[in-house]
Amino acid sequence: LLEDARSRIIGLGLQDVVSLKGRVQWQSMPSEFDASDVFLFTSVRDSFGSVTLEAAAHGLPVIMLDLGGGKVFFPTSASVKITPSTIEETVNAIADALLFMRDHPSERQHMGRAAFEFAKGTVWSAHAAAMQVLYEKALCHRSAPIKPT
Repeated sequence: LLEDARSRIIGLGLQDVVSLKGRVQWQSMPSEFDASDVFLFTSVRDSFGSVTLEAAAHGLPVIMLDLGGGKVFFPTSASVKITPSTIEETVNAIADALLFMRDHPSERQHMGRAAFEFAKGTVWSAHAAAMQVLYEKALCHRSAPIKPT
């Protein structure tokens, strides 16, 4: 499978853009993210793919399929979302996105900053602060005390 992917990468002229790593140990992921320019996430079955948040926390824009949780939650300002169709069309769209990232470094960096800002907003302290604001608004707009029945 890895050799098939390597052949496809060469066939698409992406060998200077794509580096296949195979299975990477979890402990090595931070250094892999730091050594990368973009994160490619092609899962069709993950409901969200928390690894995309890890990539975003390292300032990487994400190329992903426009499916699942990523479709809804991951911002378009930080990603290129590919609408899957046929295998050939989807592969070509991913190749185009990778080449775009290579050929437009300022846009890639802008998307990486947007990814980092998005990741910062997903930490628990940010969620807790947002919930506190919602609770305070709800309590301030209450018309009358709730009476037990």
